[in-house]
Amino acid sequence: MRKRVCAAKLSKALQMLVTQKRSWPLEWDVVGLAKTKAEAAKLLVTCAARRDHMLSQIANIKALGGKHVALLVNRCVTSHSALIGEFALGFRKQLKDGELSAHDIIELATLPLPDLLQECALSDLIWIKKDNGKKRPAFRYSEIAYRVQRLAMLALRAVGGLHPNQFALAGGVQAASAWMAGQLSSKRYITLTDFPSFFLTVNRDRLKEVLPLKGKILSGVLFDPLDQFVTSSNMKVLHHDCDLNTLISLVSFGGSSPQRGLPPGNAMASLGAEHMMRHVLDAVENMNTSVRLSTYSDNVAISASTAKDARVAEAALTSVVSTEFGADVAGMLHQRMVRYSPGASIYWLGRNFTLDGKKVRQRLNVEDVEFFAFKIETAIGALPLKPDQEAIKKVWQRVQGWAEAHKFDPYALEVAHGLLLLVQSKAGEG
Repeated sequence: MRKRVCAAKLSKALQMLVTQKRSWPLEWDVVGLAKTKAEAAKLLVTCAARRDHMLSQIANIKALGGKHVALLVNRCVTSHSALIGEFALGFRKQLKDGELSAHDIIELATLPLPDLLQECALSDLIWIKKDNGKKRPAFRYSEIAYRVQRLAMLALRAVGGLHPNQFALAGGVQAASAWMAGQLSSKRYITLTDFPSFFLTVNRDRLKEVLPLKGKILSGVLFDPLDQFVTSSNMKVLHHDCDLNTLISLVSFGGSSPQRGLPPGNAMASLGAEHMMRHVLDAVENMNTSVRLSTYSDNVAISASTAKDARVAEAALTSVVSTEFGADVAGMLHQRMVRYSPGASIYWLGRNFTLDGKKVRQRLNVEDVEFFAFKIETAIGALPLKPDQEAIKKVWQRVQGWAEAHKFDPYALEVAHGLLLLVQSKAGEG
């Protein structure tokens, strides 16, 4: 009985949090156009603060779940104050350079939602060369579209709800590498695999069930731009050197709209795909509590205490992926599985992991280190005879950042030291 009373009180308190003006004023959704530059500048600062407050409100109640969180997420994404705050932060350089006025920012953000979402159309498709020589598609958007996507992403990030071992959004490569080193130290069985064209195979119907966003916002920010591109005359550019032949081969049509796929390059695409991945990880681990899984984007690692548990987990992963992403994706995921026994050296996320006694040593491939050195040397060679200090600084910071990220590898540090001397020498010429 006591639990019911507590639940009722919690529900009432939450309702007050959502509706009371003092916690999230309703008038924040109503923003009038400023008449003077001073008023506009003041309103930009106020709206940026409101955006941050809205995100903190979502973060404070994320653990309670349910429709109230969805309400807050949608209000944050569609609120004029939140949009003005995000646009102001995004267009700081243009404001400073006089390319835009504060009035322009406010007028843009107060457009009706359908008009604003029309601004989110894809502007271009580019092809990014991968290390294996293949190319992957990525879409480019206008700055307006990117800011709308980013606000939706920030609201969903505040909600949280991802698996702690989804390292692409929690800790990065360093955290993923530390996790792998821990598994090797424990002498566990490891299976590695990866998703084929991860973003382009996400099941949209399942994503709609997973994300606390209204269909109109979800479609406008994520789905519609890709649909319009795929069904337009731009379709001809898709017949290119792409993974799985063409983008269209990954999209199942129902009527005129794709039922799978998120556009790579969209600020929301990565987070949406990660939310789908969370369901996969949870489902597999629930089938066998002794199995541990981790991901870095589309890379998946299974860690098991026995060979039998590892095989069971592989089968479970294939089954769950078949349900969530499709049998074709599950088939390719299974084909890509590589198994390692305890104590074996492992190559993952560009690093070689070797168990040396009780210590796990990490090294980069020599070819990867030398390829980075080649790129830096090329960048230095492309600088003019008397380069400006800003150009030198960028190359210097690039090498420094790379060295810091790979300080575990003595050879990488040695090469980085030589590159920094080369940059220093070039700076002396200026």
